[in-house]
Amino acid sequence: MGFQLFLLACFCLVGMVFASPRPHTGMINDEFYRNVGAVYDLSNYEGLGAFILQNKTAPECMQLYSLQVSSIQICLPDCIDCEIATGGVPVFTVGQGDVQQMPPNVTTQVGSCICRLADPATPTDTRTVRLKTTPHDPAKDLKPFMQELSNPITNACSI
Repeated sequence: MGFQLFLLACFCLVGMVFASPRPHTGMINDEFYRNVGAVYDLSNYEGLGAFILQNKTAPECMQLYSLQVSSIQICLPDCIDCEIATGGVPVFTVGQGDVQQMPPNVTTQVGSCICRLADPATPTDTRTVRLKTTPHDPAKDLKPFMQELSNPITNACSI
């Protein structure tokens, strides 16, 4: 009986490891929304994290609940641009790739973002800083206990 209980406990532990949430593995990707990356409140993709979403049908402003952003991952291979804003004013734009540590001259207290397919014909807001990214490293995606902090339901950015 003790050995059977041990085997059951082992199966449960192995199942918990595979079921723990990880960015971009089984995350939102339906006909309307998809997960494009994550923002973190500490550098090196540490601390509190929030997934960022893209509305596939039309650009949509989504709240990030006034998160302090210190590192970013945009994980899709598509040409994605995410414009991050505070108080309705764009602060910076980031494309596909990773930003391990925010530059010191960029405001990092943000409240919303809009992610869309990058289009060279669309003018970029002159108030934003374009962040330099490094190629995305999928090995750093595996961050357990991520929280879904962006809200695709509100369709508004009242930050």
